[in-house]
Amino acid sequence: LRLDRGLSERTIESYLGDLQLLEKGAQKNLSALEERDLELELSNWRAAGTSTRTIQRRLSALRAYVEFLRTTQPDHLDPTARFEIKSEKRRLPKTISPKSLQAILEAPKTDSPEGLRDRALLELLYACGLRASEAASLERAQLKLHEKLLRAFGKGGKERLIPIGESAAAWLSRYLAEAYPKMN
Repeated sequence: LRLDRGLSERTIESYLGDLQLLEKGAQKNLSALEERDLELELSNWRAAGTSTRTIQRRLSALRAYVEFLRTTQPDHLDPTARFEIKSEKRRLPKTISPKSLQAILEAPKTDSPEGLRDRALLELLYACGLRASEAASLERAQLKLHEKLLRAFGKGGKERLIPIGESAAAWLSRYLAEAYPKMN
């Protein structure tokens, strides 16, 4: 999965957990899993209130496993073949009010190196729409402050070139000039 599909470690860990859960629930080896076993597990998951999104991920994990099995056993039957779980309607995320956003951005006390770091990070998250994992893995070489750009690596190792807003650029510059040297 890592090499063939470029999936992240987190996704691989989730898939592994899903497969272990399925094997435990079905009480048989996954390679011996049949359609009726999967049907029973789906029924159990629904009865337990498992979300459609989680069920879809579990089926996706099993499909990936079956696809792998078929590389060495081309005739292996796919117990997932007739199962298609309809997606739930995707809801738009709730927005934060400008007043609340301002309070969050201004929360760090910028009279300490850590406070400057936190303010710069919050500004960057907001201005660039970064995922927390993208921001946490940023390295200084990925910042092009003079061009107001940064390179981020997101899900699946996909690279994005992102413009940095004025306020975020100003806070980042201040952090790098005043606090970064003290913290490293």
